[in-house]
Amino acid sequence: MIAKRQRLQYVNNFLKVLGGLRPLVASSRDELVFEFFCYFRKVDELIKRGKTPLLKNVHNRIFAPHSKPSNPLSASYISFKDVRGAPFDLFLNGQFEGRSGVDHSPDIVLRETKSGKILSIYECKKHSGTLDLRYYREFIGYLQEMKVQPWGRNKTFRNFLPELRPCIYTSAKANPSSGLMRDQYDFYTIDRL
Repeated sequence: MIAKRQRLQYVNNFLKVLGGLRPLVASSRDELVFEFFCYFRKVDELIKRGKTPLLKNVHNRIFAPHSKPSNPLSASYISFKDVRGAPFDLFLNGQFEGRSGVDHSPDIVLRETKSGKILSIYECKKHSGTLDLRYYREFIGYLQEMKVQPWGRNKTFRNFLPELRPCIYTSAKANPSSGLMRDQYDFYTIDRL
């Protein structure tokens, strides 16, 4: 498992690369540092896949996404442009309306800029030990409620857009019993972060 200071260093290095933004301070809540760490792992993945990041709603060199669920466009986020497709946005702690009409707040949401369609979601679970199965069930509920389509059955997504695959990021160990759920609902888990 990665220590808080290592996660903090990773986040601060990313903030420096993205334009000399003010670093996240060591006194930041551990859960917030973990969410930032997971967020910037996703940003890094998208950059490595050829996407160009554009910072949105940054004031006084402070990149400040929501620390609690709220209107996604009222805080900092990163938009990406890709010459092959429509632009999309990556939000941290945004609140989005689900299929049932109820607002939900997955930790990280990837959304098409123009249409507002949710492309994928990513959850950040800061825990020790083994991740409880209830978090997998909650994630499956998010996938269904946010209308995230199973991407793996579509060869185009699998080959050209692997970054769209939903994921649970966790500091805990992945639950070995969750394999069937992950296969059935087409998401993955990155554990021991």
